[in-house]
Amino acid sequence: MNEKLGLVTGSFDPITVGHLDIVTRAAKIFDRVIVVVANNDEKQYMFSIEERVAIAEKAVEGINGVTVMRCDGLVADFAVAHGADAFVRGIRGGEDVAYEQHMADVNFASCGVDTVMLFAKPQYHTVSSTKVRAALKNQQGIDAFMPVAAATMARELLDRKS
Repeated sequence: MNEKLGLVTGSFDPITVGHLDIVTRAAKIFDRVIVVVANNDEKQYMFSIEERVAIAEKAVEGINGVTVMRCDGLVADFAVAHGADAFVRGIRGGEDVAYEQHMADVNFASCGVDTVMLFAKPQYHTVSSTKVRAALKNQQGIDAFMPVAAATMARELLDRKS
């Protein structure tokens, strides 16, 4: 039997409890899940890609079958290179559906890999990396928005930079 591989892709700047919920649910569907930390040249990041990978690794510790890898190119190329069966994306609302449907079409056209969309649980509808970054910049609490070990690491990394 072939092992089914799902890719949860994103910039994860930083990873949130909403992301982690999608990863955990994907791990129940797929034999293996890779959290793919990607760079988008159009974005400015609070954390370097190495830091985002480290924070994500801290967040997924203990989830069987889940690993974290970085992607410096196109996620479609990454999917082909790793033999992925599907991209796994979280959906919070209507805007996400339109965007993710477009990305699913682009990815399928470029690499033939399907996209599985998982709807966010209601408690995660308003959680976003943007809000976490704003809270970090303003030295506000983030423990409700990030896995505790990942939040601790994120704060430590920022403290070292200042």
